[in-house]
Amino acid sequence: MYNKFKIFIFSQHCQKLTNLPLQIYITIVEVILIVITLSILILEVFLSLNNIEGDTISGIISEWAYGRNFFITFAWGIVTGHLFLGSKSPLIDDNFMSVLVVVILACITVIVGCKRKSAKVTWVIQAILLISGAIIGHFTWSMNDF
Repeated sequence: MYNKFKIFIFSQHCQKLTNLPLQIYITIVEVILIVITLSILILEVFLSLNNIEGDTISGIISEWAYGRNFFITFAWGIVTGHLFLGSKSPLIDDNFMSVLVVVILACITVIVGCKRKSAKVTWVIQAILLISGAIIGHFTWSMNDF
């Protein structure tokens, strides 16, 4: 309830500043997301058509995630839990605090990745990171608490 009130107050404040309806802001965000997504897809197709091995976006991200940057897999899990699994009763009610917890956990995975001596992460570790990220995104940073 408190989060809905904060969002309502923020949206009312934005509307007063610009005199634009909230739907305009939503449309702007949607257009930006569509443009970014299409740009990435077009670049991925373009890069996959050349003869250079491993230069695609998915190839580079996969190489990063299986190396010391395994926080990517953890963060992907968190976003998945946040967007698609959301809990009606998250463990942390305050949206700011839930985001703070998620950021701290992501920073911990970045630090652990930087300190690792081994450069490769197994698929089992990747699966654990993805699932634990989805659980954390589901129970702490839930979309359904708005």
